[in-house]
Amino acid sequence: MTARRLSPSSLSAILCSSVGLWVSYGALAVAGTGPGAVRIGVLPSFWWLGAAVIGAGVAAIVLRPAPRSVAVLWFSSLLLLPWIPWLPAPMAVATLVFAGRLRAFVWMAIAAGLIAPLAIAAIRRTPIVADPRRAPYVAAIVAAIVYLLSAWSMSPRLPVGDAPHYLVIAQSLLRDHDLQIENNHARGDYHEFFGPPLKPDYLRRGVNGQIYSIHAPGLPAVVAPAFAVFGYSGVVVLLALISATATALAWSAVWRVTGDAGASWFGWATVALSVPFVFEAFTVFPDGLGGSIVMAGVLVALTGAVVSERALIVAGAALALLPWLHTRFALTAGTLGLVIAARQLQSAERIRRIVAFLTVPAVSSIAWFWFFYAIYGTPNPAAPYGSVTQTSVANIPRGLTGLLLDQQFGILPYAPVYLCALLGFVPLGRRTPRIAAELALVIVPYAVATAAYFMWWGGFSPPGRFLVSVLLPLSIPAGAWFANAGAPARLLGCGGLLVSAAITTALAAVDRGGLVYNVRDGASTFLLWLSPFVNLITALPSLFQSGPGTAWLRALAWLASIGATAAIGALLAARRTSRTVVGVGLGLAAGVFGTAAVASVWAFGDGQPFVTARAAPLFLRAINPGSRQVAVRFDPLRRLRLSDVAALVPIATPGGGGATDPWLSVVETPAGTYVIEAVVNGDAGHLTAGLDREPAPLWSWDLNGVHGPWRQSVVLPVPALALQIDGDAASRRALSSLSVHAERLAAGPARFSGVEARRAAHYGSATVFLVGGSAFMERAGAWVAGRRDAEFILFPDSGTTVHLLIRNFAAENAIALDGKAGRQQLLLKPREERTIELAADGATGAAVVRITSQGGARPSDVEPGSLDQRMLGCWIEAR
Repeated sequence: MTARRLSPSSLSAILCSSVGLWVSYGALAVAGTGPGAVRIGVLPSFWWLGAAVIGAGVAAIVLRPAPRSVAVLWFSSLLLLPWIPWLPAPMAVATLVFAGRLRAFVWMAIAAGLIAPLAIAAIRRTPIVADPRRAPYVAAIVAAIVYLLSAWSMSPRLPVGDAPHYLVIAQSLLRDHDLQIENNHARGDYHEFFGPPLKPDYLRRGVNGQIYSIHAPGLPAVVAPAFAVFGYSGVVVLLALISATATALAWSAVWRVTGDAGASWFGWATVALSVPFVFEAFTVFPDGLGGSIVMAGVLVALTGAVVSERALIVAGAALALLPWLHTRFALTAGTLGLVIAARQLQSAERIRRIVAFLTVPAVSSIAWFWFFYAIYGTPNPAAPYGSVTQTSVANIPRGLTGLLLDQQFGILPYAPVYLCALLGFVPLGRRTPRIAAELALVIVPYAVATAAYFMWWGGFSPPGRFLVSVLLPLSIPAGAWFANAGAPARLLGCGGLLVSAAITTALAAVDRGGLVYNVRDGASTFLLWLSPFVNLITALPSLFQSGPGTAWLRALAWLASIGATAAIGALLAARRTSRTVVGVGLGLAAGVFGTAAVASVWAFGDGQPFVTARAAPLFLRAINPGSRQVAVRFDPLRRLRLSDVAALVPIATPGGGGATDPWLSVVETPAGTYVIEAVVNGDAGHLTAGLDREPAPLWSWDLNGVHGPWRQSVVLPVPALALQIDGDAASRRALSSLSVHAERLAAGPARFSGVEARRAAHYGSATVFLVGGSAFMERAGAWVAGRRDAEFILFPDSGTTVHLLIRNFAAENAIALDGKAGRQQLLLKPREERTIELAADGATGAAVVRITSQGGARPSDVEPGSLDQRMLGCWIEAR
């Protein structure tokens, strides 16, 4: 058997892809902050590059890729994005967006381009995915897996927002058989699923003087059985399964309209796998359940006059539930009910069928208005809100703009594939104008009414919350667009779908859902994570940075880039080039025109492109002093010693300027030695440094009597969420400058990779860092939360042993300590104490221990007069 010779194109692909992958694992930063600041880079060792080249060569020989696959890999690696930030030439700042985590999305697109032909061939050999009777079951199973995995990933952060309040209503229904929640909050019933104190969420009391939640009782009533049997986890699973079933209905609806399996899968994935619906599918909010009911109603409407009378009755009952989930759903229930009733006019038994459909909603409507009258003395559904309705026609332009475009709460920045759904109304209107008009009647009035509400962003919730209840029907125009689009447009739409699904994955996986929720500061947590090197948050629309006009101007720049990309695809298709070349051209055009959109927004705006102080700590974390990494400096290109790189990069950001803000902050700080420098021009009081003001700073210096330059080094032995430099009022007046830079980074095991300290304090003879779990750190010691665990890293002041005092709280408890020596089990009576010896590791000088408290108690329950509702397990301190 003769060895297969590699063609020149294959050799080029091997070299280019290997180098592209090599630089993708590098890290960039900027030395300095002025106009003359130059790039600094750290790359994996040359040995890593050699291994990548050899590996790619072996893969090319063994797999024998088809020429078009080689072309995809070659063009993607050479012409697209991984190389651009590393080119040794002056670069436009906008091109440096690919120096961040965006490059992972690029490689994902490359992988998708290589895998797509094989995946399509495999799908075509699987009849079930094209069978309209069985494919919806597959869709439901896939959606259920996605939702349950997302819920599991985010479980440490849930429930959040209004979800605990809905669960308290369910508790009141189950335990007290009423909706009066004041006693449930007073007893702390919610601590079963929510740790912090929770006040009743209400604006006015009922006519009987009792507190009723501002939130509607429909969702708690639906989930109460699952909550009673399985607890909070059962509620999450129930909602996820209902939402997954609704996506199967969406698949069937697209099939009914298009008769195209590919279009059905595209329409299904547009909504089922995108950010807005995924994160409401399992959250204890009414929107996911409401969206599922709306989708069921739309499918009944599409079935028309041939739908069974039993199905009509069930549909009527489901629509009758919508206002009980949330008052704003009453409009959707009305318009969708009108659509379904109008469809029955084509039946010979139209009167009987319409009466059967409307009977339950009529009875429910009477009960709904009576509900408000009985509690608040008025049938007005706005009664729970008192005078705080926050609704005005003047809010509509801003609300619609925000719901669509806002970088924190809009649907298009997180799921650009929805553009296909919006465009899909054009072919849908041409093919079936009645269906297009009916969908518009269901969606548009609700969207406009929601936009009129001042709080269009939906509070502390995932993006696009208030539109989620009408998103599943958008799978129909999305499928219609796909069924009527040409090959280039389909490729571009699949690219938008791939990006949308990738964003969903990132939000669910990164920091266990830490990117899902935003505060109204105009800075998307996802964009900050995606591109720490340049300031993407000033390149995308934000209603909290500017008004609707500016937001639309920014959006037009991005829409123009999408249009230009589509034009390139159409031009290539007109020349009858292969689908592979069209795909490569679209990918390259998307990168070029997307970068141009960023640059154009910056050119006409006031945003600062560089955010070096935020990116620098991430750059420092990429440096491993004990490795053979390659450090380089650009402009001109020359090699640096790895040990010299850390000190070149500015890493501190100034505080917010408020009384409670630190003076300087270094976020995501790696372990190492840091130098604090200042110039003192008078009596300067005290300067402090630490992870936070609570429980206390780790370092403190008295600067009284110091004049002129001042310098101090601190050793941070564990990576930290933030290193904060602060001072009293006197120091803020007297210091004319203050800066921080890294002098030396920890190497080897002392790097403590994979952990991040949130709190730290010096207890007795050791410094204690909280790096995981749940604990309350105080000045004298720390409480491990009851029924929780917490992980600590302890550094003894001297010697190799830490003497750790463990004091149980007010209830019998089983405490487990997991450390280097294995597991120790302690059975402690109330207030009982034990002292445990923990040996420090020779390589790091620290003792790592995870402490689990299986029991606990609240001070408010056992100590007269205490208002402390924390669940406390055991107290620890070093002796």
